Amino acid sequence: MVNRITHIIQSKGDRKLDTGKSPTESRSRPLVSGLVLICLVVLAAGCGPKGYIEGTAYHPNGKALGGSQLLVRVDGKTHTVVTDSDGTFRINGISVGSRQITISFYDSAAGERYQWEGAVQVGIQGARITVELASTLQGLDELIRGVWRELATGQLESAKKNLEAIAGYDPEGDDELTCRLAWGWYYLWSGEDYQKAKECFEEVLWAGRGGEARVGLAAVEAALGQYSGAISHLEQAFAMKPKLELDYLGLNAGDLAVALASYYLQVGDEAKTIQILKGQTHEVSARGREVRDKLLLLLEG
Repeated sequence: MVNRITHIIQSKGDRKLDTGKSPTESRSRPLVSGLVLICLVVLAAGCGPKGYIEGTAYHPNGKALGGSQLLVRVDGKTHTVVTDSDGTFRINGISVGSRQITISFYDSAAGERYQWEGAVQVGIQGARITVELASTLQGLDELIRGVWRELATGQLESAKKNLEAIAGYDPEGDDELTCRLAWGWYYLWSGEDYQKAKECFEEVLWAGRGGEARVGLAAVEAALGQYSGAISHLEQAFAMKPKLELDYLGLNAGDLAVALASYYLQVGDEAKTIQILKGQTHEVSARGREVRDKLLLLLEG
């Protein structure tokens, strides 16, 4: 199209050479007009200078998001890309200038959608971004469920961010106690602050959810090497509720019994350890069964 417009302009310029004006003046005006028109045509066709965006995407757990499909929205236009094994990706044909970007990823295993938003200055030489995806959970109930999933799967930083987001809802009653339990497990498993973990579990204990709280307190004592204290708390938890389960952490009564047995082993009571492993772990999960069998093999050969 541009070549055709140029030909027409030049033809018109040739026809005007007999107007009495100098050949230079006669040709210059249509040539200038033609250049302006060509620029307008090019810009209207969206053929302005292009660049590209390169990036590396990270899952909320901190690992590079390799071999995954991302939806990338750049100023309203959606692109679909699949990351390389190291989480890198590239999108070509992006107009230069400041661009607003939204990147989303659906984790089918977790049943959650994660998102990242940002602005980037795209040049002909491209732009480089680091995409640290975050959960897009909304609402108190959804956030609480998400936190427990993240704690159970070791996504501690993501769990912390969602716990901080929950504070904005000002939870009360049982929701508040549930959040205190979650904070307790976060502080414990992250190793950030054992004292804060203990305080969270104690708050829940005095508020009436003793069994769950004592499991947490037992875990804190064990982390500090105080296995006698851990045994005391866990025995009290079983006394309150023999079939105690922490389903939000994927722990049933058999798993907790394996933990209790391991505490007795730490204080040197092998007979009690074997008694618990053989008598209280019939409904243990697959993960707990593996630990139980290894302990029995160690003790009985």
